[in-house]
Amino acid sequence: MNIKLKNIAKISTADVTIEKITVIAGENSSGKSTIGKVLYSILENDKEDLETRLNAHFFGTLLNLHKDSYGLIDFNSDDFSTKIEIKNDIFKIDTRGKSNVKVVYIDDPHILDIPKNVLKKLIGIYPEYRINLANTLFSNKDTNENEYVTAIADIVNGKLVIKNEAFFLNLNGNLIDIKNVSSGMKTLLILERLIALGKIDKHTLLILDEPETHLHPDWQVFLAEFVTALAAKENVKILINTHSPYLLNAIEVFSNKNKIVSSLKFYLTENYENSSNIVDYTENVEEVYKKMVVPFLKLDEEAYLNE
Repeated sequence: MNIKLKNIAKISTADVTIEKITVIAGENSSGKSTIGKVLYSILENDKEDLETRLNAHFFGTLLNLHKDSYGLIDFNSDDFSTKIEIKNDIFKIDTRGKSNVKVVYIDDPHILDIPKNVLKKLIGIYPEYRINLANTLFSNKDTNENEYVTAIADIVNGKLVIKNEAFFLNLNGNLIDIKNVSSGMKTLLILERLIALGKIDKHTLLILDEPETHLHPDWQVFLAEFVTALAAKENVKILINTHSPYLLNAIEVFSNKNKIVSSLKFYLTENYENSSNIVDYTENVEEVYKKMVVPFLKLDEEAYLNE
């Protein structure tokens, strides 16, 4: 699975291959999320046409800084491809084949705070992919236990349950309003329920946008071990956007442990004034670490100067 972008949102150029685990690292507002949102738009299966989905997920700013430029999205997989050319807000779309990929996009654990009867009121205001995810989580489909569900239940000491069309944490029989649960725990609970519902399997592309934002380093390590196991044992494809050197290192360690390092890709966003490129650093991942620890080095230098 491969996607190329030219002049899309903040991205000037990108050529990203989606392997079992693909990591895009970089600073805030550097365009890391663009790849995930484009992939979600292309692969989600609903009644809307692709142009409508792209505009909805980017709130009409798909070309953004490149308004007067030619925009290109070129996606290819074994059984499905689509090429989207954009000029003067006119879309030319050539799609071939049919995708069998299920795409799950997670970027905000606070979707669990929204009761089901409120979701409809947020259409057009709240990102569509979040509303779609919330509706999936509210599914009344039977859930199944497996080692992944159990692993998360053990670390958070509870399970996500639904009562009166709202989410609660079942903690040893006591129901706790989900609004009183930590953001990091909500992230893990979302994964737990999706797996229990059978929404994450070998046909899934799981997109995690900065999952470390709400996670203690210990839980970042757990998440890295968890997703690499999904990729290695269940053939789930996983795209992770991150600015955490801890998560980056943990993913590399557990990919080696699970013997999928050959199916691991590292990319870095490189900023150039008001735009950025996404560059392949798989063969030079040490440079990614260097760029991500610069703030810590500056802090050490500052501390040294103040002594």
